Amino acid sequence: MAIPLINFGGLASGLDTNSMITQLVALERIPLQQLEARKAGYEAKDSAWTSITTRLSALQDAVDALKDQGSFAKFVSGTSSSDAVTITSVSGANPTTASFTVNQLAAAHQLVNDATFGSGTDLIGAGDFTITVDGQDSVFTTDGTATLDDLATIINAGTSGVTAGVLKVDENTYRLTLSVENTGAASVFTASGTQPGMGTSTILQQGADASITIGQGAGAITVNRDSNTVSDLIDGVTLTLNEVTVDPVTITVTRDIEAAVGAVQTLVDELNAVSKQFTALTAYNVDSETAAPLQGDATARSLASALRTTVSSVQEGLAGSFTFAASLGISLTRDGEFTLDTTMLRDALEQDFAGVTEFFEGDGASDGLGAAINTFLDGAAGKDGSIERARDRWQAQISNIEDAIERMEDRVDRREAALIAQFARLETAMGQLGGMSQLLGTLPGIQQ
Repeated sequence: MAIPLINFGGLASGLDTNSMITQLVALERIPLQQLEARKAGYEAKDSAWTSITTRLSALQDAVDALKDQGSFAKFVSGTSSSDAVTITSVSGANPTTASFTVNQLAAAHQLVNDATFGSGTDLIGAGDFTITVDGQDSVFTTDGTATLDDLATIINAGTSGVTAGVLKVDENTYRLTLSVENTGAASVFTASGTQPGMGTSTILQQGADASITIGQGAGAITVNRDSNTVSDLIDGVTLTLNEVTVDPVTITVTRDIEAAVGAVQTLVDELNAVSKQFTALTAYNVDSETAAPLQGDATARSLASALRTTVSSVQEGLAGSFTFAASLGISLTRDGEFTLDTTMLRDALEQDFAGVTEFFEGDGASDGLGAAINTFLDGAAGKDGSIERARDRWQAQISNIEDAIERMEDRVDRREAALIAQFARLETAMGQLGGMSQLLGTLPGIQQ
C-alpha cells in the first residue's frame, strides 16, 4: 500500500522531492510488477483449465444422453385414422404394426331418478336413498326438511364413488342424476329411495367396456378393456380410442432413427468443441508472437491426443457388427476434428439398429464407446484427474506469488516511508542552514 507523500515539495532545497521519491519507489516496484505479471500468467493457465473442464462437462452431457437416456430407445408412431385412435405415448416399445376395429367405446354408468321436482329447493321428504355399487350399499338418510339439492350434497359428501347432480330439464322440471367417474361394465350401479316418488331410476348411459377386434375372419381376436385409454394391449404403447370404426385402423411403431442420428451428431459436435478448445489454448500466434495460456503444456497435449485415440480406437469385445467409429461414419480429419457421415450412420441404423446401439452403449459383456469416453473424462476431469492435478500446481504457484507480493509490497511501503523521512530531514536541515545564513547576514561587519 503506497504511503501518501508529505507535500513539502522542496521548499528549502528547491528540489522536486515528491517527484524524486515517486521515481525511486517506481524503481523499487519493478520486481513487484514482474511478480504480478507472473501471477497473471499462472491465473490465465488456471482459467484455461477451468474453461476446458466446462467444455468436458458438456461432452459428458452428450455422452449421457447417448448412453444412458434412451436416444436409441425412442420411437415414432403413426395411425391411419387419428380421429378414431391416437397414440398418446410410446415408451420401451418394440417396432410393430397392428390393425384393429373399434367395436364399442368404454362408457361410465349414469342414472336419472324418475322423481321430478319444480326446483332444486323443493322438499323431497324423509327417507333413505340407497346406492348399490358392486354389491355394497351406501345409504343416505334425509329428514322432512331435506331438499333435492340437499340430497345431492349428502351423496357427494359420501364414499360410494357415485356423483350426484340436479338436472334442470326445463323451467319447471328438475331431476336427480347419478354417475360414476370410471368407465367399464364394472361401473354399473343401482339407486332407489324411500322418499316420496324416488323409488326408481332410469339408465341414462349403460356402463360398458371398450371392445376392439384385431384381425379379420375366423382368426380375429376380440378384446375388452374398461377404459378408452388402453396401455396393456401392445408393450410400451398407449392407445386412446375416440370413435367406433367400420374399417380397421392401422397403427405403426418404428424406431426413431433421426433421434439417434441427432444424438450422435451432438456427441461429434461436443468432441470437436473440446478439440478446438485444446487447440486454441495450446496455440502460438506467429504474427503477434504471443502464446496461448497452455502453449507447450504437456498435460494439455496428452489429453487432446488421448481423446482422439479413445474415439478412433476399436471397441474390444463387442459381438455386434460395429466395433470402431469409422464404420458408423465418424472419422478424424487431418486437422484433428471429427466429422459424421449421417448417410452412412442412417444406413447402419436401418440395417442393424441393435449393433449400432451396442457400439455406443455396450452389449452387457463389453463396454461401448460411451463407457470409453467416460473413462477418459474420469481420468481428465474427475477427482484427482489430470486437470485437477494441473490446477493444483498452478494454484500453489499463485498462492506462493501472492505471499511474495504481499511481502514485497510491505517492503516497498517501508522504503517509501524511509525516503519520505529522509527527504524531510534534508529539507529541515536545508531550512535551518538558510535561517543561519540570514541571521549571520544581519550581524555587524558580516558581508552578505
